[in-house]
Amino acid sequence: MAINQALFDAVCKGKREDVIDLVTEAVDRGDNAVEILMDSMIPAMRDIGDRFARNEVYVPEMLIAA
Repeated sequence: MAINQALFDAVCKGKREDVIDLVTEAVDRGDNAVEILMDSMIPAMRDIGDRFARNEVYVPEMLIAA
């Protein structure tokens, strides 16, 4: 599965309800949960961590995304 850009963006922006809706939608359509995690959610967390390291986001934004 390719990156789900909407899910990636929702995780990065800390949009909890959107993440829940997008993951539920993907699982309901038969997408593999491990692929959802590995292809979209972990890369989003890596991105937010990199942005934190560059002082582009701060602890609250990082924690919300987590």
